[in-house]
Amino acid sequence: MLERIQQIWMPRSIVTKLMAAFVLVVFPLCAAGFIITSSSSNQMKTEIERANESKLHFYYSHLEFELNRITSLVTEYSFDETLSSFSARTPIMTAYEKLTH
Repeated sequence: MLERIQQIWMPRSIVTKLMAAFVLVVFPLCAAGFIITSSSSNQMKTEIERANESKLHFYYSHLEFELNRITSLVTEYSFDETLSSFSARTPIMTAYEKLTH
C-alpha cells in the first residue's frame, strides 16, 4: 500500500503534473478575483460617499430655502393689522367666534 501511494506521488506522475497545472491556473484566477473585488469595493465606497454628499447638499439647500421662506412669512404676517388685532383678541373670544372670524 505504501508503494502504491509513493507511485502516485512520484515527481513525474500524471497526478503531480495535474495538481501542479491546477495550482498554476487557479492561483492567478483567485488573485485576479481578489484584486478586482478590492478595487470594486473602493469604487463603491467612493460612489456612496458622493451620493451621501449630494443628498446632504440637497437637504441643506432645501432647509435653507424653507428657513428663508418662513422668515419672510413671519415678517410679512407680523405687520398685518388684521392678524395682529385678531391675535390680541383671541384670548377673550369664544370658540365660536374664533372659528367664524
